[in-house]
Amino acid sequence: MCWNHLSRTGGIKEKVIAAHRAGIERIILSKKNERDLRDVPTEVKDALTFYFVESAEEVLKIALDVDPARGHSFHGGGTDYLQATSAI
Repeated sequence: MCWNHLSRTGGIKEKVIAAHRAGIERIILSKKNERDLRDVPTEVKDALTFYFVESAEEVLKIALDVDPARGHSFHGGGTDYLQATSAI
């Protein structure tokens, strides 16, 4: 299954800082937004783990521990990713 590539998103600095303040520890971003992290304070970046992805399929693999090619396979965990994506 081939999923569309993700678009670049605006306001990354503000969204990352807000996620950090909310207690989020892991953030999934489009690879196209990787350069936007230069605007985020170092102490915030150092406290977070970032995953840079190119497709929605990669997001599912990370956030839900699901491989769309195999079908659904939930192994628990991943809830903080869901919070991060909904908070941002």
